This record gives sequence, C-alpha cells and structure tokens, in this order.
Amino acid sequence: LNNQHPAARYLLDRHLDFRTLPASPYYVSDFIRNNRTFGPRVLFPVVIDNKYRGFQARALRDDQVARYLSAVGFKKSHLLYNWDRAKLQSQIVVTEGIFDAMRVGINGVCTFGKVLSDVQILLLQQTKASRIIILYDRDALDANKKAASALARHYHGGVYYGILPVKDPDAMGEQQLHEFLSAGLSSFNSTGLQRVF
Repeated sequence: LNNQHPAARYLLDRHLDFRTLPASPYYVSDFIRNNRTFGPRVLFPVVIDNKYRGFQARALRDDQVARYLSAVGFKKSHLLYNWDRAKLQSQIVVTEGIFDAMRVGINGVCTFGKVLSDVQILLLQQTKASRIIILYDRDALDANKKAASALARHYHGGVYYGILPVKDPDAMGEQQLHEFLSAGLSSFNSTGLQRVF
C-alpha cells in the first residue's frame, strides 16, 4: 500500500509504521460476514510459534458498526498478539488491545480484552523474561490487579501492574510510554508501576 491509501493513512495517523509490525496487516475494502457488510478494515494477522492462528480486523472509522471483528473460530483467550517476538525479551508488557501492544513495541503483547486466561498465563510462564507488566487501560484497574495477581501465583519472575496517567497505552507518545515503563516502582497509588507480591 502506498502512503496515501486509506489503510496506510490510518496507521500513519496513529503514528504506526506497518513495516515494523510482527506481521504485515491486510486491507479489505468491505468486510462481509453472514451477508452483512461492515465497511473497510485493516486486518492484523495473529501468529504463534510461526503459525497463523487468525486475525483481528479494525474498522477504519470509529462510527462503523463493530469496531473490532475477528476471524471465525478465532480463540483470543488462547493467544497473545506479537508473542513470537515478545517472548524473547527480558521484559514483557501485557496490554488489552493490539494498538496498545504496538505502541509498546517489540516486547508488547495483547490479550484481546481485559482478562488474562489460563492459557495465556501458560504462555507467559514459558518466557525467560525477568519482568512482566500488566498494563491494561486506566478504567480497568480492577482487571489489571486481578490479572497481575493471577500471573504472580504461577510466574518465576517479577510481576507488576501499571496505573496509567492517561486512558490507555496507545494514548501515550512512544517516549512518554517508555519513560513510564522504565521509571520503576511508584510510591504513588494514582499512577505508576506497582509490584505484586
């Protein structure tokens, strides 16, 4: 796609470079399911252990019906977006959505929602990362703490959760987000990283 294509413009407007994504996104001019049309979408393939497992499709406009749609049979609770790259890093950041994980970068994964499933915990147990941070949206603090506590019961390294100063990781600039993640533990309960013991 050239830079003027609607899908490319959508990614560029969100300050994302599709050349750095874990798998090249696809564009469909009209997503059709069960004889219903859902308009233009960007499809993000999900790959685990170098095997294609499905996709999540994002509407190009916020006013479209069903902003996110997934492949038929897509078991999101069994997958982590960007897993093959993130599992090699010393720190993994777990987010709710694909765009949040993209904002984090090479060590960001997403759970496709506010729940960290048992299967996703098993995946995270396989990593040699010394630190995992659960970084769900600011309005999901209870889910954030619950996911971090569930993971801490099974994980050999340090588990943290983050309380964001903004709505979600995608709303932060890349530098601001990386400063937030590298700042370490916060003594304030309003924002910052907290460790699960």
